[in-house]
Amino acid sequence: MHVRAVGLLILGCFALAPLAAAAHAMPVSYTPESAAVVDSLPQSLSITFSERIDARASSLVVRGPNGTEVETAKPKNLEGDVRTLTVPVRPDGDGTYVVSWSAVSSDDGHFTKGAYAFGVGKGTQVVETSATSEIVKVATKSEALAMTVELAGNGLLWAALLLFVFVVRKKIQLPKHEGSRALVERGYLSMLIVGAFLGIGGGVLQLYVKTLDLASLQAIALAPAFLSYIHTTAGMATIGRIFAVASLFVILLVGRKRITSASRITLYEVGMIFALLLFAYFRANAS
Repeated sequence: MHVRAVGLLILGCFALAPLAAAAHAMPVSYTPESAAVVDSLPQSLSITFSERIDARASSLVVRGPNGTEVETAKPKNLEGDVRTLTVPVRPDGDGTYVVSWSAVSSDDGHFTKGAYAFGVGKGTQVVETSATSEIVKVATKSEALAMTVELAGNGLLWAALLLFVFVVRKKIQLPKHEGSRALVERGYLSMLIVGAFLGIGGGVLQLYVKTLDLASLQAIALAPAFLSYIHTTAGMATIGRIFAVASLFVILLVGRKRITSASRITLYEVGMIFALLLFAYFRANAS
């Protein structure tokens, strides 16, 4: 009976830690359209993506026929449409304009980048090469490893906490298990400490990996890349998960003696469960 309960609890723990979506933000339309030739350059350009876009860490760079950058401001989300990035531009004469973009999805924090070209002026011929039209999905094995570490820590925390509350505590209260009580308590505390270490370490590693990816994607230094990423939806959710696990660890340090000596669930454990639910909220918020 207890073996079955243990199995169900462990499965439930991992079910409470949803995996991030595997999709990426991809362009679905351009204004002006890719390879189109328009009579005059519009006041602004826009790209609509398949997912919500975080403009704070995304970019649109427009080069005119003379090779100069003609965008006049940072890109922003189109009012009323969070899937669309727009940027104002100034004319650079007739010819081919090349738009290079990088996008950070607000839904899952994934990065994509690419470029396209369009023409201005009658008689302009737009020739798109693979270099100007390629779309690249930026996802690394390091990011997957960091997520795995974080979710493993989260699962271990749920398993240790729920098993102790609903199974182990009742067992060690019996006289015949009195001799093994100290050993069980050390094992329980060790599981929580290891789980917290993995949860916090995995979150910090995700911030580091995503900062490196964003710096490489936009060819900027690590410091501004980090500041840009932590202001995105995914970045703030990662910080929220680190805070949740750190809060659990602090509660554990403060109340560990009370937790292991009590005969029923304590307010400390309720606080730890709340911290894990907060982790799940921030995980779902970036998935």
